[in-house]
Amino acid sequence: MVQKNQKEFLSSQSLVPIDQVREGIAVLKNGALLSILNVSGINFELKSESEQNDIINTWNNFLNNLGFSLQVLVQSRKINISNYINGLREKTQKETNELLKIQIEDYLEFIQNFVDLYSVIRKSFYVVVSYEPVIIKQAGLVKKFGESFRSMLSLTRPAFTTSIPLTEDDFNKYQKQLLIRQNNVINGLARIGLAAAPLTTDELIKLFYNLYNPETFEKQKVELPQEVV
Repeated sequence: MVQKNQKEFLSSQSLVPIDQVREGIAVLKNGALLSILNVSGINFELKSESEQNDIINTWNNFLNNLGFSLQVLVQSRKINISNYINGLREKTQKETNELLKIQIEDYLEFIQNFVDLYSVIRKSFYVVVSYEPVIIKQAGLVKKFGESFRSMLSLTRPAFTTSIPLTEDDFNKYQKQLLIRQNNVINGLARIGLAAAPLTTDELIKLFYNLYNPETFEKQKVELPQEVV
């Protein structure tokens, strides 16, 4: 039974393209390095037509001037706000001002009715910046490029079952190149009005875990914001 579980674990692990996460960088099994930026959003629909055109043109120029590809990831997840609702109930019980208490109760009723009818969705926006060194193996250059390209199409698709080891010197060298690209992307997005910040190691691990375990993420409870309590 233990051997069967071990085989299942190894089989599942072989489908994950990530070899390790360190210093805010994901190292893939094909030797590529990834930096993932958490990007803020803008309400495009509220912009005037001229502002919308400026954003589109700036975005086009930004992409055309890049010497490497980007991957845009939009994550939509249902969230559990039971902690938020329970916090409102507690605040209602503790509130001594009768007018505020009535307002909180009305708001709580609205939230509860909304949750009963609709799912609460959280959207997160990410930009994946990659640096993939040219590594020529016995499989041949053409085959290697084909495999590398397929593995980068999605972080959740099958990748190599074995890893291409990186020396510490190689990692440091590739990291510098990746950070140059990362800074270029951050500056380019800033010109559009989008704030971007690289995920830390812990944030990357959490993101990857949630990508591969969406049902666990949806069961997580959202804490009540401090300004509400």
